[in-house]
Amino acid sequence: MASIGEALGIALDLHQAGRVDEARTLYGRILDADPQQADAHHLLGVLLGQCGDSDGAGASIARAVALNPARSDFHLNLANLRRASAAIDDAGRHYAHALALRPDNPEAAARLGAIRAGQGVEEPALALADSVLDNAQAVSVEALTALGIAIGRFDGREETAAALLDRSAAREPASAAVQAQLGLLRQRQGRLDAAAVHYRAALRQRAEFPAVLNALGALALDAGRLDEATACFTRQAASDPADPEPYRWLGRLHRSRGRSGEAASVLAQAEALAPGDRDTGVALAVTLLTLKRPDEAEAVLAALAGAGPDDPLVLYNLGQARAARKDPDAALAAFRLAVALAPDVGDLLHALGNGLTGIGCARQGARWLERALPLGGERVDWHRSAMLAVLYVPGVDPERRFALHRRLEMVTAAPAPLARPSVTPDPERRLRVGYLTSDLRAFQPIARNTLPLFENRDRAGFEVTVYAHVLEPDGTTQRFRALSDRWRDIAQLDDATVASLIRDDGIDVLVALGIRFDHNRPQVCRYRPAPVQVGFHDAATSGLSEIGYIVTDRVMTPRHGTERFTERPLRLPSFYLAAIPADAPPVGPPPMLRDGVTRFGCFNNPAKISDETLDLWARVMGAVPDSVLVLNYLDAYRSRRCVGRIRDRLAAGGIDPERLRIGPTEIEHPAAHLARYAGIDIALDPFPFCGSTTTFEALAMGVPVVTLPQDTMVSRWSASMLRALGLDELVAGSGDAYVAIAAALAGDPARLSALRAGLRGRLAASPLCDGRRRARQMERLYRAVWRRWCRQQG
Repeated sequence: MASIGEALGIALDLHQAGRVDEARTLYGRILDADPQQADAHHLLGVLLGQCGDSDGAGASIARAVALNPARSDFHLNLANLRRASAAIDDAGRHYAHALALRPDNPEAAARLGAIRAGQGVEEPALALADSVLDNAQAVSVEALTALGIAIGRFDGREETAAALLDRSAAREPASAAVQAQLGLLRQRQGRLDAAAVHYRAALRQRAEFPAVLNALGALALDAGRLDEATACFTRQAASDPADPEPYRWLGRLHRSRGRSGEAASVLAQAEALAPGDRDTGVALAVTLLTLKRPDEAEAVLAALAGAGPDDPLVLYNLGQARAARKDPDAALAAFRLAVALAPDVGDLLHALGNGLTGIGCARQGARWLERALPLGGERVDWHRSAMLAVLYVPGVDPERRFALHRRLEMVTAAPAPLARPSVTPDPERRLRVGYLTSDLRAFQPIARNTLPLFENRDRAGFEVTVYAHVLEPDGTTQRFRALSDRWRDIAQLDDATVASLIRDDGIDVLVALGIRFDHNRPQVCRYRPAPVQVGFHDAATSGLSEIGYIVTDRVMTPRHGTERFTERPLRLPSFYLAAIPADAPPVGPPPMLRDGVTRFGCFNNPAKISDETLDLWARVMGAVPDSVLVLNYLDAYRSRRCVGRIRDRLAAGGIDPERLRIGPTEIEHPAAHLARYAGIDIALDPFPFCGSTTTFEALAMGVPVVTLPQDTMVSRWSASMLRALGLDELVAGSGDAYVAIAAALAGDPARLSALRAGLRGRLAASPLCDGRRRARQMERLYRAVWRRWCRQQG
């Protein structure tokens, strides 16, 4: 009969030969004969673990440890079982026992080091890692990798982790998991190129490895390797179709490439996979707004707001969608709630300020816009909005207004200077003039005012280059392009690149058109890319010391006025220039002749209609009983709050709100818009931001305009036009005079009829429609400032 020792040897042979059932039976007989046989308990536990019976394995090996606690291998195998069942603390204790019993056991050291690192016990973990590195060949690849991953979590210990993972990779070079971990480690170290090498190595071993595809795609996107990023995220989506993450990344990628349609498609897939995910929904909605699909954007955001009504980001974007959908009141409600929830987020304050300004509450809007400025850092668009809004507010102290305009330069970093423009200071040579603008499109006032200059320019004396940030070019854009010597599309270029382009083109005189409006680019001028820089068609000073001149006229900017400029004013005899629209309807008689009712009107942006303007209009209507006031501007009067403010202010001035007439709330064709002047007897100009295009249109349709200039250039455009037409009597010097002029016109139908009948002809014959004369005047200005610069060169 075999001894216990001999039987144990036979059982172990059967075990190692894979004859599991026979080995298990024999281990059981041995334990029946000797229940205290620790080796039999241990080996049976190992066999049970190999067969998937982790509970039975744990019980058997624990019994072995209890019978013989001095055996290192018993503790090591029990620790492995405990680790596999996530009993980490228990596993750590047994690894520690195994290592104490056998200090040269690198496997136990590696496992214990990984646990200690995971528990944040730094020094013991690092000491164990050092001992493992000295005996790495005796450690399993799995243990080396686990220790490397855990040690890598310690800041500044990545090299130790990398050494462990490198040993693993040397032992198993085809391990995708090890290569992935090395990539992650190098990425944390900031060694992005090395990380990408490891990620690619992992993908060579496992082509569809979602986590690695995601990591490599993100690296490629940030590095500008857009095709590689697209391939990675597309493969990730194919390998794990239920994961929304690659679709989110593809959305970001397509947006960065200007492919909004593709971005919307993949973001919609991500949103379908993770409905209600806030970041995905917001990204999708913003993309839909870019595609001018505000109804769909609002639907996405409204669902998010329903689930999370206190999320300022969702509310902000919901407001943007409602504004794009032409519902300014609902937009304002969303912006107000967002600001109440997050009063220190500049985007929210800025949006609320713009929204209030747009419906005519400019005083409130300007305050919110100025509150946003300290939170926006160098956000040039925020500064431009504040610079514009303050011009709508009556009674602003000139020094405060000037300080606000100077703020843009004061708080934005001065760009690195460009190399000096290589231009020849020859005062009489052909000049290179550059125009920097976003506004050369149909129905844009600046386009209307500058087209005659292009059509009548002196090609022999002046070469013209346009630097165009035109996002949606149209037929008018193409007309300007055809009239230019050179055209540069700059919408996709940053300011420094545009400035370098202007310098390299050898521009002598750079003309910045309307830099506070639309998508214009004032910061380009800060690089001083041209020797002479001129502001043109702006509403006030740019506040930038790099712009040397501003074009105005003698009425808009009288000498010794209170308005301050960083630029030197260049005064034309008159400023405004346009052509009477070819499709303008014929001028008819004053409508008051039909029924005796005087119809005052204003077709200006309601942002210009200040409370003070409404107070004065109430006085005019009080002086002309039974008169009515007709307001019209694109679709702005959809806002019930805007209309309500006007009605309430008129009522406070004693005027029945029923005397207010609001025009259509849809945008009309320009010819239909002009035809509406046939229903107006007298146009009332707002202040302190008066009409410009609207004043010209009224005059072209035979409607006289009564204006009240203030102390700013932007309040004196209409006065400039009227004086150029010899209609000084329509320019009021005070509120009382304004009321008297309007009432006198209303009370003299014969005078009004005669004035109306002759206005279009007078306008057509005036300097306001003489493109050739104005082109020569502007070219003389360009030549004069160029000669001045040449003299300064010594």
